Amino acid sequence: MKKLVFYIILTLVFTGILLAKKEKQTSKVLFVVGSVFYKTPEKDWQQVKVGNPLPKSAEVKTSQKSTLLMALPDGSRLKLRGKTHILLAKIIKEKIIRIKRGGVFALVKPRSRGKFYLESPTHTAGVRGTQFFMAYGEKVKTDSGEETLMCVREGSVEFKEKQQEKKIVVNSGEGVIVAQGDPLSKKKLPWIYSFNWNMNPAQGNLIDETDIKKAYSSEYDILDEDYD
Repeated sequence: MKKLVFYIILTLVFTGILLAKKEKQTSKVLFVVGSVFYKTPEKDWQQVKVGNPLPKSAEVKTSQKSTLLMALPDGSRLKLRGKTHILLAKIIKEKIIRIKRGGVFALVKPRSRGKFYLESPTHTAGVRGTQFFMAYGEKVKTDSGEETLMCVREGSVEFKEKQQEKKIVVNSGEGVIVAQGDPLSKKKLPWIYSFNWNMNPAQGNLIDETDIKKAYSSEYDILDEDYD
């Protein structure tokens, strides 16, 4: 009888350890406004609720006028604007978040293990601790295809086209807007500080309603000269 009790306790301990380890390997939904959905390789699209775990390879979609805030396993946070679609390609050591369409705010923990990447279909932004925004799917330059927009609030971001070796470092207060094949250049964008960068529900409103296309369009009309 004592042996049976011992084995039951041992089983429960190991089960708890495995569940805790699994929980540490998933992202967690912290805040939701509007209609937001996710799917995994095992399950089709379903509505997101606060507290939902989002594992590696999950896809997340926000509807128009929706917002989602999630925490990655290392404590870094992502905030998705409305009409955004992402894939959590990797979330444990190296973090790779693929933006299929829409805009994402990222707050990356300075001591995050491994590097953190936000990727559009054409470009990659890599950091080790900063706060920045990246979007894909707008057409600001009339002679370009769908573009990647990226700007930095704090820290610096290494930015490159996926098919090219050349990189640029984008610092606080700077941003880029490029289509595939465009030369890489950055600009000072003072208006980025008017974004709603809040990533903590306890500190108030999280919803960002910036007209990104209009903001980038006006800045690029004004600033004709790139700089290094």
